[in-house]
Formats: sequence, structure tokens, C-alpha cells
Amino acid sequence: MIKRKTDFTVVILFLILTLGLVTNAWAVKGNPIGEVSSFYGDVKDRHKGEVKWIPAKLGLDIYQYDTVKTEKKSKVRIVFEDGSLLNLSEDTELEIKEHIYTPKEKRRVSLFALLRGKMRVFCQRFAGRGSRFQVETPTAVIGIRGTEFIIWVVNSELTIVICLQDEVFVRNIDKKVVGEVTLKPNQMTKVGVGVPPLEPTIVPEELRHQLEIDTAAYKMPPSSAHPEAAEVKPAEVEEAKEEAAVPPPVPSASEVLKEEETRVPEFQPIPQNPAEVPEHKPPILPEPPGLPGHTH
Repeated sequence: MIKRKTDFTVVILFLILTLGLVTNAWAVKGNPIGEVSSFYGDVKDRHKGEVKWIPAKLGLDIYQYDTVKTEKKSKVRIVFEDGSLLNLSEDTELEIKEHIYTPKEKRRVSLFALLRGKMRVFCQRFAGRGSRFQVETPTAVIGIRGTEFIIWVVNSELTIVICLQDEVFVRNIDKKVVGEVTLKPNQMTKVGVGVPPLEPTIVPEELRHQLEIDTAAYKMPPSSAHPEAAEVKPAEVEEAKEEAAVPPPVPSASEVLKEEETRVPEFQPIPQNPAEVPEHKPPILPEPPGLPGHTH
């Protein structure tokens, strides 16, 4: 009798533990906040607290706190419940840190972390009280109210932000660094480690064109290598790929950025001792890599 009671207790505890794990997993995921509307190549999604990456497919649900990444020669477009769109270029990783959408109040709070790569944002405008849309990178914080812009995390020490429509507000991610710039359409800034953003400058046409190509979404579903795209004609896929991904003969990113560097103000040194007058030296920013498809 005692053994039967013990076995029964073990079963009950097991069921409670299992139910608790399932409930906790559902609580972490909650309801979907968006979905994959277009992708090409090797794209994966991972839920918070999980190790396994889920291969992308058309209509794949995206949840709060998910992380999405693209590999080489891959792209993805994510459409959110509020109508905003995110296009991720190749070799890019994005973490969804917060997304709260209440349509009745016309309120939306979105916070993303672009860990690496390039992203193009099409953000719906919401005027509800407390609404905000913010993207963090290793060096910068980008805030907007409704706009279109591109972010390029060149590496862990340099972020480039380009405004395409409306306004974009940029500051250093380190709150101790004072200084914020406002970008107007066709303006850009660069943010290094521990320094304020550079003053806005006009985006070189070649650089803007290249980044728009890099972050363009495909019109068609993924390649015919994926079953869900079997109904798409190969010619249509190739046409979409050519329109969105074939780079024109333009200078490399290093050449464009090197030229742009001569047109922007130098960072001013910050005195460690107010009594000292430090020697003026321009900042040393990391050399950005060349854009895909170009050689130096």
C-alpha cells in the first residue's frame, strides 16, 4: 500500500512539473507578434530560453523575445502586427527585446537589439501616449516616431545610421556620453565607442544605393530549394533576385566611407583632468569591411 501511494505521488509530481514547464514556455512565447513574410537562403529563429534554432518558412510566427538571424547570401522580411516591417540583410542577427501593441490606444512600444549586420526599418507612425520605437546596437541607440531608415553595424565599435524618411534620433548607447543628433531624410551619422554621434552629413549616393540593395526584400518567396516555394516559377525568382541583390559597379564601402570621413567634424578629446589641455588628436575608428560583391 505504501509503495502504491509513493508511485502515485511520483506520477502526480511529474505531471505538475510537466504542466509547469509547458505553462512557463507558453508564458515566455505568448501570442505571435509578427511573421516571416519573405525570405531567401538560410534564415533561423530562436525562442527565448531555447537552444534550438527553427528554420524559417513563409508565415513562421515570430514571438516576443525571439532572436532572428540570417547567414551568408540570405535575407528575411518580418512584418509585425502593427504594420511595421524589418528587412534583415545577410549575416545579420536581431533580438526582439520588447514589443507591446495596443491598437485601441494606438500605442506601440518596440525595442530591438541589432547585434550585427544590416537592417532596414519601415515603421508605422503611432501617436498614442507612451509610444516609442527604438533600436540598440553595440554602440548606438536609434529612436524614431514613424519613419524609414537603415542601420549598419559595421562591427562592435562602429554603427552607421541613415535616415530615408521623416526623422531619426541617434545617441551613444553609453548614457554617460552626452550628445544626440537628429537625422533628416538622406542624412547619415556614425557612432563609435564612448563618443557622441558625428554631426549629420549627406549620404553618398553610392553608399545609399548599395545599402538599399543589401537590405531590399525579395518580392518572391524563397528559392525553389524550399518546398513552400515550389509553385513559384524559376524565372520569377531569378528576376526578383536580380532586382534586389545584384550590386551595380560602385566603389567599395571602405572607399566611400574614407572619403566621407574627410567631410565630417573630428571627435574632440575629453579631458580627464580639467586643468589639463590635451593634445588634439582625431579619433581612430575601425576600418569598415568592403560591401558584399566587391574586392579591394
